[in-house]
Amino acid sequence: MLLAVLVTVQVTRPGVDGQFLIVTDPRAGDLGLMDIAWRAGGGLLRSGTIPGTGIALSDDPGFAARLRAEGAWLVLPNAADLGCASGGNTA
Repeated sequence: MLLAVLVTVQVTRPGVDGQFLIVTDPRAGDLGLMDIAWRAGGGLLRSGTIPGTGIALSDDPGFAARLRAEGAWLVLPNAADLGCASGGNTA
C-alpha cells in the first residue's frame, strides 16, 4: 500500500532535474543502491525509509536508462516535494 502511494506521488508531481527515486531488491541494502547508482554514472543522494528505495542523482540525461540497465526495478523522477536537493541554478 505504501509503495502504491509513493508511486502515485512520484508520477503526479513535477520532478527535480537529475534526481530519481529508484526501487530495487530490498535485500540489496544501502550498499546495493550505491553500487547501482555508481555503475550507472551517478551517486546515491540518500536511501529511503522503505528497504530497497533511494534517491539517485546525476546530471547525465541517460542516467535513468542506465539505472534500469544496472538492475533498478523502478526508476521515477524524484518529486520536488520529496526534495533533499534541487537541480538547476538558483538566483
